[in-house]
Amino acid sequence: MEWHPGISMHKIRISGGGAIAGFVGLAAMLVVFLGVPEVRWLALASIPLSLAVFAGLRYWHKRKAVDLILLGDKSSKLR
Repeated sequence: MEWHPGISMHKIRISGGGAIAGFVGLAAMLVVFLGVPEVRWLALASIPLSLAVFAGLRYWHKRKAVDLILLGDKSSKLR
């Protein structure tokens, strides 16, 4: 009797994988948000906090741009 190789998951094609993954992520967050009342305040507090961190990092990066020439060629030191 010959052994069957099974199903290779990496060969199964799914169209629209990015949209489906986003939907699954939002659905999982909604389930946790509605199902665990103790987490609601943390979820609501994390949204403005993450937006403030994003705005701060964006402001800092516009004012202090990284000069790649000053960094030098580090690829030769890695070998």
